Amino acid sequence: MKVLRLNLGFAKTRLSEGKITFMEEWKLLEATAKRYFIEEYKAKVWLWKEYAREKGISEQDTGIDLVVELEGKLYGVQCKKSQTSV
Repeated sequence: MKVLRLNLGFAKTRLSEGKITFMEEWKLLEATAKRYFIEEYKAKVWLWKEYAREKGISEQDTGIDLVVELEGKLYGVQCKKSQTSV
């Protein structure tokens, strides 16, 4: 399994300076991951709530942050914020 590591150093700096909130930082993480899948794999990508709403299913938190459609298959992606290597 390939682990995707995205550099969000700019967000951590702004968070520590009190310039953004934790939720704003989380939105940056989701947006960065979403953009990565679109640009790198030309995939269709939804935030979980967008996908659930579109499909008429519960938007309840399932641990899935993004839904990625790649070559006709759907993948659930969980974004993690970690200081250490995985």
